Amino acid sequence: MRIGIGPLVSLGHVGPHRMKRSPLKLAMMILAYLAAGAVVNLLVAAGCALWMPLSSLTDTHYSSVPSFAKRWTPQEWLDNPLDWRVRKWPQWDVEVREVHALGVRCTEIKGRLYLPPGATPGVGHDTVLVVRAGWPFSCLEAASEPAPDAWGGIPLVRVFSPMFSISRGTQPKPRTVLDRDILIDLRAVPAGIVPLSPVWPALIANTFVWALILAALVHGPRLVRGEFRMRRGCCRSCAYPIGIADCCTECGRELPGWVLKLRGDGSPRAAMSEHKPEG
Repeated sequence: MRIGIGPLVSLGHVGPHRMKRSPLKLAMMILAYLAAGAVVNLLVAAGCALWMPLSSLTDTHYSSVPSFAKRWTPQEWLDNPLDWRVRKWPQWDVEVREVHALGVRCTEIKGRLYLPPGATPGVGHDTVLVVRAGWPFSCLEAASEPAPDAWGGIPLVRVFSPMFSISRGTQPKPRTVLDRDILIDLRAVPAGIVPLSPVWPALIANTFVWALILAALVHGPRLVRGEFRMRRGCCRSCAYPIGIADCCTECGRELPGWVLKLRGDGSPRAAMSEHKPEG
């Protein structure tokens, strides 16, 4: 008797309702993927900052001040134009240069301090270095204090904040830069630092991107496998041959809409009438 009851129960309302996912479980699953995406996002940003392939960085020059650079530019530089009497000069005595690689960007903000408007710029410049990390968008950053350029001399390793260093307790050493024609002297950037200041728009965007990637890795193979099973006439969940019911007679899963449309009105009776022998 138990053997005969099983298929009858699967053909009824118990099977399809059992396979439906409740809204609460769906919301919890989405939150779990977002949390996992946030964790992966931070780990990727930290890995990019620690990796930082300085020998393969690409030079980029900005003629204007990007919006993110204003956050780390000293106010004295922004309030100190080259010459307020000459309109052809730029508004700020600030030059921004950047080198970048996969997942990491190093930006140099160059300006001068304590010069009144109209004064002649000197040879030396103070610079602020900004390290940004993250993929596909830079979501963590840290900046150094203003310090003079050290081109041609022994570089002074800068102190960045806010940041986390994996080499605590040891004296930071200058980086070894293989590219001699690099646009920025990156020897002042200590090795083993992870920026901690969040860039919220990029942080949120990266979280969604990584959540989608994780969801695709988990559910993608299952969906592809289910489609191949359905095309062979089997249930996408348990690979049991599909009969004429609206759900799988083995596991109780509902059949997708495109399968029901192939049967006419989607009912088992319509499918039976289509396969009714002639005569």
